[in-house]
Amino acid sequence: MLICSQWVAGQVSISGKVTDAQSGKPIPFSTVALFHPTDSTLIDGTIADDSGLFSIKEITPGTYRLLVRSIGYEDFVKPKLDLSYDLDLGILPLKESVQSLDAVVVSGERSSVETRLGMKVLNIGNDLSTAGATVTEALELLPSVSNIRGSSNVIIYINGKETRRDSKSLQYLSASAIKRVEVITNPSAKYDAGGVGGIINLVFKKDSDADFKMEAFMGVTDPYRLAGGLNTQVSSQKLTGYLNASFRRANNDNVSQQIRTNQTQDPLRYENYIFAEGKGRTANVTAGLTYDIDTSFSLNFEYNYWRWLDPEDRYQTNTFSFADGSENALSIVNTGRELEDEMSLSFSLDKEWSKERSLKLLFNGGGEVEDNEAFYNLRGEDLTGTPLELTINLS
Repeated sequence: MLICSQWVAGQVSISGKVTDAQSGKPIPFSTVALFHPTDSTLIDGTIADDSGLFSIKEITPGTYRLLVRSIGYEDFVKPKLDLSYDLDLGILPLKESVQSLDAVVVSGERSSVETRLGMKVLNIGNDLSTAGATVTEALELLPSVSNIRGSSNVIIYINGKETRRDSKSLQYLSASAIKRVEVITNPSAKYDAGGVGGIINLVFKKDSDADFKMEAFMGVTDPYRLAGGLNTQVSSQKLTGYLNASFRRANNDNVSQQIRTNQTQDPLRYENYIFAEGKGRTANVTAGLTYDIDTSFSLNFEYNYWRWLDPEDRYQTNTFSFADGSENALSIVNTGRELEDEMSLSFSLDKEWSKERSLKLLFNGGGEVEDNEAFYNLRGEDLTGTPLELTINLS
């Protein structure tokens, strides 16, 4: 029998403090990650606290690549970090990045990057819209925030309103309907404290100067990569309504690896490696209404609906290591499907009497429905009496 547990004897931990190399001041909310030294597989990671302190526990002893990253600083990298015991790395100094961006005139033709206090802003241009790019691919233009995209601690906002979306959904959302993407790695007090890992705010297209505007878009790069949609807006002196609808279909692939160890019984080690490929499809509808009673008083209503369908074929390789030094490797083919429907509603009231006196009320609601199914061993491999028979559901 294979025994699994979240703590295994012999596991180690690392800790340290991230600081500014010049001033020595702590750098809060930096991303700290451990990777496999040869294939760059993410092993584990965390976010430093507001004092720059971090700790990663329950690490299997071995050699890893350490990466520390924060916006405005150069990456701190230890290509080969030997973790044979609990290790306090002490002070990890980050040097300020001296790379500056060329001056950019935003014409709407090409995407551009702005650096603002506490955030980086990506303005989506036609080069991304017509290519059918996803939001994840658009964020590749911001290499300094690559770890934020994969963090489970990221909160997704739409037009400044918090949603329940998983950050992985960005790989299925078309960039065509987006005006700009704001990435905030050091959230201020106005944001929920739960977003310490970072905030990605998606600002959908809306033109406050147009009485009526309609824009259709389509992008095709290969038979399995298609994106398109419609942006519509109607405005009057006090009332503005807008609708963004988009869809996307594309190939996708993912790799996952899990290692389980057992100190007392065979098998001593079980490695599960899965390569999954599928044709993901997503649709998104954002509709809103803004009523400006006067220049200091406004009411805002917004509705969001998002559907994500991701069927996958999964190629699973399983390796078992035993106490007598022998190994057993088995491969099977599985298939699965993940379907998510999500809806959110928000209503806000903004009233300003002066710069010192203002009122803002925000009401959010919504939910999601998720339906997953999986089918194992489609090729009908005979697994009777094998270690794999104990680890999966063959029904």
